[in-house]
Amino acid sequence: MEEGIKKRNIPGISFDRESFSETHILSTRREYLRITRGEYVFFVSMTPFGSGSFASYWMCVKPEGILNTIPFANKLIGKDRSDKTFYQMDSEQMYKSVIHTAVLDELDSITKAQGIRGLTESEKEIK
Repeated sequence: MEEGIKKRNIPGISFDRESFSETHILSTRREYLRITRGEYVFFVSMTPFGSGSFASYWMCVKPEGILNTIPFANKLIGKDRSDKTFYQMDSEQMYKSVIHTAVLDELDSITKAQGIRGLTESEKEIK
């Protein structure tokens, strides 16, 4: 997944791994690929499920820093999430779209390599 996303040359992107408990602190942990660009973070995972696999990805927004909690300061530094510019909204949408397409492309290559049915167009839609 990481290599497929790197091929897209997305500026300002970084990769890491993060594990999360399935239910509680002592439960099994799942590893996610963490993809960060600015305030946006994607978590991508492929996990065995029954006789197959399950893929998921989640987009999150980093928690606000202390400076962002000061009403006039976040507006001055362009971090007011309630008042985004067209550029900020376009950048967010481009990032979401590129990651979504990269995840689907990697899933397609995995399913083709294993000789199993790929996702239908309706299954590929963002929900």
